[in-house]
Amino acid sequence: MLSPSEVIELQNRSFEIHSLDIQLTAGSERFPSFRGPGSIRQNSKGMITFELYDPTREPDFGRQPGTGAPGDLVPEGHYYKLSAVDLEERHWTAERILPHHGGRIGVPGVVCSGVIREIQCPEAGKADHWLRLFIPGSFDIPANYITKQTRTRSALAGVPQEEEIGHSTVIDTWKLDLQGLHVIVEVSEKGLLVTTWSDSELSAGLDSRLEETLWFVLAHPCRWLFKMESRGGHGTTAIRSHTSTDFKSRLRPPVDWAYIPVECVTILFQQYLAYLQVYKEPRFHPTSVNVLQVLRGSAQSIEAEALALGVAIESLLNRDYADCGQPLPQDRAQVDRLESLINQSTLSYQIKNRALGAVSRLKSTSAGTCLRQMLGHTEHVTTELIAAWSKIRNATAHGEDISEPFEEIVSLCNKAYVLFNVLIFNRIGFVGEYKNRALPKWPEVKFAPFWPPPPT
Repeated sequence: MLSPSEVIELQNRSFEIHSLDIQLTAGSERFPSFRGPGSIRQNSKGMITFELYDPTREPDFGRQPGTGAPGDLVPEGHYYKLSAVDLEERHWTAERILPHHGGRIGVPGVVCSGVIREIQCPEAGKADHWLRLFIPGSFDIPANYITKQTRTRSALAGVPQEEEIGHSTVIDTWKLDLQGLHVIVEVSEKGLLVTTWSDSELSAGLDSRLEETLWFVLAHPCRWLFKMESRGGHGTTAIRSHTSTDFKSRLRPPVDWAYIPVECVTILFQQYLAYLQVYKEPRFHPTSVNVLQVLRGSAQSIEAEALALGVAIESLLNRDYADCGQPLPQDRAQVDRLESLINQSTLSYQIKNRALGAVSRLKSTSAGTCLRQMLGHTEHVTTELIAAWSKIRNATAHGEDISEPFEEIVSLCNKAYVLFNVLIFNRIGFVGEYKNRALPKWPEVKFAPFWPPPPT
């Protein structure tokens, strides 16, 4: 467990711990292992670094771990494992380390140093279930609680009698009571502190799923810097190097709490988190990857945003709307006849194969057809939104410029972003309000799932 002062040091990029026993264990016999005193600290860029002094090892001036032919992958045997016991007797471990080592010829003693991407410290915990994350960056949140601060003054000598000299309130907390999970998000100048707890066991990978949910709900990519958790008697503290850059997207949150009640944002948070938790793979959900690409593209240029939106919408339709956009049985039968005619033709083998490949796509799901099938089932998917997506998708996917003035490209991207969010709303079962920036005067509209349509 990190102490309060260490939490502040991590936020200020001044964290450090000292150890009388750090071990670097090589991944293969080709490289030497090292052991000795040293330190682990944050540098000014937020990277976790270490230094170790092995007084017994003779310097080895062979090839350093991680070096080889340019462009090759680093072999697994080059990576080291690090373990350290600090002065508080906490046991820290890290993997996939590529240390640099050196010394003086003929003099015993080697100095090792390197970068740690993530370091962990297991510990005994209480029989409860909670998780705390700190996420660095500059954030706005849909706060629904305030923090009151009071300043007092008292005498240094004699009978102290405090007097209140001032007070202030800060709107800085978002409390969410979700199904089976409680979440508190607190914002400060340094970033977000996210605390969750539950009466039952926390799901595996909850830290990543919370990050992904914040990406979508806040329209702000982020990565936690340190994590503390307790899972029924087993606790873990983890610290990461600060490898991500905090940036803000041009795009606003899908449910903008500047206009929409916070309760709607809370519902969106709950529904998106539940959607992600069904995905059990140890990596980001594909939809979250689409969200991240859109936000990153938006922070770069309008062309990058257009490309990301075009790809994201088609990806989402192909993955989560597989039942939509299928050709009719009579159309598939005609495509079969066309393939038969091509096979019976006297065309060359090469041209015949190319023709069959082009025709076979007529049997597959079409993103455009899927969107057009939604027309008439909802007012949230319109011909205008589909046309905006088609225009940016067809141009950017083929490496062409969008032949529109800059202001029109921005308008097209705004409409495509609304379409992207609406498709996610429907997929996660969101019921609430959102601000439709694809319409004049940006009205607040009510949303309810529309696909698949009810049977007739």
